[in-house]
Amino acid sequence: MSNKGTDHLEIIDEKDEFTLEKTSWKYGSLVEPSIVYTFVLNEGAAVNKKVYLHKGIFKAEVPYQLVDWRDGKGLSKIDSLKLKEQLLKSYEKIKSSFENQQGQQFVKLVEKGMFNLAQGAYLKTVEFENLKENKQNFINKQKRELESFSFNKLDISGDGKLVSLRRTDGYNNGEGFLWRKYKKKWTRNRSYR
Repeated sequence: MSNKGTDHLEIIDEKDEFTLEKTSWKYGSLVEPSIVYTFVLNEGAAVNKKVYLHKGIFKAEVPYQLVDWRDGKGLSKIDSLKLKEQLLKSYEKIKSSFENQQGQQFVKLVEKGMFNLAQGAYLKTVEFENLKENKQNFINKQKRELESFSFNKLDISGDGKLVSLRRTDGYNNGEGFLWRKYKKKWTRNRSYR
């Protein structure tokens, strides 16, 4: 569906009527389907035609709007050293809140991302709140150390609108940046040594 609520649909049907229904997940429950648009083929309009085209417009009502990376700021013209420095500061705040058992601060720093994931997973509001609370409790329960940031590279992707730091050390090569330190070291195939 486009942002204007229109799209091309290919329908293979032998009927003289086409009905488009809507349904959705709202707060984790499936909403009863309702008719949004109906098209009745004019009698004789499609006689001896393999394809019959009809355009119709309806407004889609969606339960939420995900923030799309394509709406983001272009980063390719920003000095990569300054960008990496800013990114490291952000990662340091996240790491510090995790290591210093500040679960509420950690969740505050990553909440927008958690919210997008929760929406994509159709979590109920209470389930999202539980997710945040569980993350806070996990962080606050016990002191845990994260790996150092010494092995990293700046990765700009998504048509120059997404930025991240990727690990460049051994078995973590190309992985996300925040890793908990394990009591035993992992080998490349993820077994203990």
